[in-house]
Parts: sequence; structure tokens; C-alpha cells
Amino acid sequence: MIAISSIMRALAVVFLLAVAPFTAAQSLGVLHIKVGLPDAAGALIPIPRVVLLVSDNPPSGEPRRIVTTADGTVDVRLRPGNYTVESDQPIAFEGKAYTWTQIVDVVSGRDASLELNLLNAEAGPITASTRTVETGSLVLFNTLQESVIELWSPTAHASGFLVDAKGLIVTNQRSVGSAESIEVQLGPATKVAGRVLSADRLRDVAVVWIDPHVVASITPLPVTCTPAGPRSVDADLFTIVTPLLSRKDMTWGRESDLRVGPGSSGGPVFTREGSLIGLTTDGESDRGARAAARLIPIHHSCDVIAAAEKKMTGLAPPAATKLPVEPAPAPSAATAAVPAPRKPTDTAGPSISSDDFELAFLPPMRAAERRGLKGALLDFGNWTDYVLAAPPLLLVRAMPKLEESLLMTMARGAAMTQGMAIPPIKRYKSSFLRMRAYCGDEEVSPIHPFTIEHPINEKDTVKEGFYVFDPDALGPQCASVKFLLYSEKAPDRADTRSVDPALLK
Repeated sequence: MIAISSIMRALAVVFLLAVAPFTAAQSLGVLHIKVGLPDAAGALIPIPRVVLLVSDNPPSGEPRRIVTTADGTVDVRLRPGNYTVESDQPIAFEGKAYTWTQIVDVVSGRDASLELNLLNAEAGPITASTRTVETGSLVLFNTLQESVIELWSPTAHASGFLVDAKGLIVTNQRSVGSAESIEVQLGPATKVAGRVLSADRLRDVAVVWIDPHVVASITPLPVTCTPAGPRSVDADLFTIVTPLLSRKDMTWGRESDLRVGPGSSGGPVFTREGSLIGLTTDGESDRGARAAARLIPIHHSCDVIAAAEKKMTGLAPPAATKLPVEPAPAPSAATAAVPAPRKPTDTAGPSISSDDFELAFLPPMRAAERRGLKGALLDFGNWTDYVLAAPPLLLVRAMPKLEESLLMTMARGAAMTQGMAIPPIKRYKSSFLRMRAYCGDEEVSPIHPFTIEHPINEKDTVKEGFYVFDPDALGPQCASVKFLLYSEKAPDRADTRSVDPALLK
């Protein structure tokens, strides 16, 4: 009897260990938190950068620290249970200091919501240690953020802002580079084609044109073409940005220390009163760090805008057709089953060879799994930050091949006859130009047609194609899959390669 009981207990333990990971993945819920307070006129103002502490009841460890975004919200994934949500420190707003302590239940299979507002806040006097919230800039953020627009060039992600109801958007030239067309994203589900009408490398300003009907409901920001008078270097400024794969945000600072995240420059810069005085361009920083941005005075954009308006004459605007975007997360992603993680690998998946390129496929996987890739597989050049944060997507790389010229081979052969052993000297056959993909006979548009630039020396670079596709666009559902590759040395000749659809999952 004792032996049977021991066996049963052992089997029970084995069963619990087997189902525990599945149960944990199934039971996580999302708690949606929103923090807002009314201003003097009664308008609700979202409060950003509020530090909240989340602890389970009874406490099982240190509280979890979360911070609200620019729109006063934050989402946190939690196991089912009872939790205490409290502010880490008082928030000074409209002459009072506010704190919150709220109890909330998270139920398995359901999302929960919590609003921290005037009704459930504890108000007290402002002390020297109370954090101050600048009400004016928060009001302006809510008013002005719609005019700030997300931009994707083949080589960079950036912010921009609408300056004319005709569909003209200003950004910095460094982000646009040599591109003639870019992608303009106005929301999570709305992205259209943009045409670069004018760009000034010395002023570091570019103007992009989109169909004016797409921005008919957006108020352009007024551009002042008269140079501004002297301004204190210690004056308070703020900028609105579109961070990579995230919601719009704002940062405060002085001209010398106004900081923006990687891939967020190009947005407008305002005084604390809301006057547009310039736009940002990239400063120097290590990848992943916020850099001190340089400020381009807004009047430097006037000649570039005028040049763009001249080029518009007689031209039709870019198409307003919506372009593919990153797939939205499932409505209840927190409770959805999580696939088993892949083990770190030295191989990115299948690959095929063309005349000029090695075509490599990275199948859909979570961002955390991509971080487990080793060595060169994780080096996506200027788009590494995107790869580390993007949802599961099909990534296709067209990497230029190396070859040795016939003359160089002959010269090495001649040297060999004289007893000189010279190793092969190879050069890239050609830079990547563009790619087209087909599911059966239907062409599939990528979510992003990126380019990765690899420096060869101080002056030259070689370009690699890096295309991002929806996981459901190419795969076993296609009767066939093929790619047409174009190189810079033969821009009108397509090198067609077919791929087994089953390999793309």
C-alpha cells in the first residue's frame, strides 16, 4: 500500500511538472492601467512617466516596477490573483500632490482594467521631494501629437511632422538618405507610400509628399520662416517622437541635452509654450541608448519646402493605397498559448543561391528567440534594433556574394609559378537593388523593403536586401513561391529563384 501511494505521488508530481509550463502560459492576463487627472478647465490629462509598484497579495517578493507611457497608460502581464497597485512617489499636479493605492483582481482568461484618477487618489500638500508634472506640455502633447508621423526609409526609422494640408511632411535628411520613396505610417493599421520631393544634405532637411486625403483630418504645424531671435540655452524645450515599434512619446530638456531614442529623430521641437522652433536630427550614441539630439532651426526647412512645392506642380500625389503593416497582436494575446521556444541556433533557416546573392530565410519567431541567435545571424546592421523588437515575421535577406575576378585569379596563378602563394582576393559581385515576391501568380508586398548597408571602406558600402513579410503571406498555402532579385549592376534583369513553400514556416 505504501509503495502504491509513493508511486501515485510521484506520478502526480511528474504530471504537475509537465503541465505547469502550459498552465502558466495559458493563465497570464493583462492588466491595463491608465493614469489621468483633470486640469483647471476639467479636461482629463494623461500623466506620463508615473512609476507604479505592483505586488501580489500576500507579497511573495519585491514589487514589480512599471512606468506609464506618454498617453498615461501601461500594460502589465500577471498571473491570476489579487494585487496591490500603488504609486512609487507623489505626483504634483495643479497645486496638489497625488498618490494612489488600489487593489485589483486578475482573473484567468480575462483582461483587467484599472483607472487611477481624481476619484481614487489621495491628495496632499506639495513638498520639496514631490515630483512636478508640467501640465502645459502635457496639454500640448495631446493637441500636437496627431501632427507627428512615423516614417520608414529603406535604411532608417524616423519621426516627421505635417506642415502643409497638401500632404507635405518635414523630417531630417539623414534619415531619408538617398531614397526617392519611403513608407509613411499614420497609425497601427494605416501606412501609405510617400515620395521624397526635396532633400538638402547641408541643412539636413527633407520633405516627403503623401496623398493629402490621407491627412485631411490632421492639422499641419505652422512653420515660421523668419529666423528666431536669441534664446537662452537653458530654455525648456520638448519634442514629440515616434519610437520604433512603440507609441508616440515626448521628451523634455534644454537644447544641449534634449534626448531622443534611436530611430526617433526628425520630430518637431517646441518651446514650453508650444511654439515650433525646429526639428531633431541624430546625435552620437551607442546603439540602444538615448542620444543628445541636434536641433535644426525650423526656418532652415523653408527653402526645402518651397522646392518641394515647385516639384508638386503638375504631378499626381503618391497613391493612398494602404500598405501592409506588422500584424496586430491577438485580442487576448496574454492568455493565448505560447509556442515552445526554439533553442539558440547557428543557422537562420533555409537558404538558396542566385547569381549575385545568397537568399536566406529567418522563419517567424518571437523577439526573445531572435535574441538567442548567435554571431553574425543577429547582425542586421542598421535594422538590428528592429529585429530585436519585432513580432513574429518572415525575414528574408538577399546577401551579396563574393567573387574573385578572372584577372585576379590569373595574376595569382602567375605569382604561384614564381613561388608566391597569394590567398584569393574576393570582392562583392554587386549591391542589392530590389526584390519582388510571389505566392503562386500573385505578387506579395512586403511589410518593409529594407536595405542593410555594410561599409567596405571609408567611402564605399555594399547594400544587402532585407525584406519583412507577414507570416501568412508566404508559406505552405502558396502553390509555389518565387523571388525576383535585381542588382545594381543589372537593374533591369531579374534573377528568378523558386523556394519550397514548406520551408518558410
